[in-house]
Amino acid sequence: MKTKLLTTLVSAGLMAASMAIPVHAETALQTQNLFENAGNKQTSKDFKPAPDKIKTNFGTLKFDLEAYPTEETTQKIYDEMDLQRATQAYMDFMPALSVHGIIKGQIRDFGFKTSSDIGVHPSPGLTPTELYLTGNNSTVYAVASLDLKVDGEFWGRTKLNICK
Repeated sequence: MKTKLLTTLVSAGLMAASMAIPVHAETALQTQNLFENAGNKQTSKDFKPAPDKIKTNFGTLKFDLEAYPTEETTQKIYDEMDLQRATQAYMDFMPALSVHGIIKGQIRDFGFKTSSDIGVHPSPGLTPTELYLTGNNSTVYAVASLDLKVDGEFWGRTKLNICK
């Protein structure tokens, strides 16, 4: 069953992509048939050899024989990749850390005793220096938390057409 769904989704995605490609063509050159005119033959003069050194924001990368990175360059690249992965992990988990801080602040700072308590932060709102990592001063916040382990099942009810 899952294979059939995956196949259907992939097929639909490929069909959508193939239909969108001609829409993005802006000039006659982009829509020409390459089998009719593929352009001039490329020669070795069309390509520049790779440089022996490349300056980057994390140091100069050096290459031997115009292709092979030195051990020092390899280590610099691995260090940069580690930094980029750590930065991405930080960015990915910031919302989760914000929610964790909000829940801790509700208990510690606002005196919430159970997850049934509700708090409202009226205008002027919050700043990013308070317990909300992503709080701003132009939003009224109403907060509550659910802890199903402590309070058990939760049933909520709202009126239909609440926003008229």
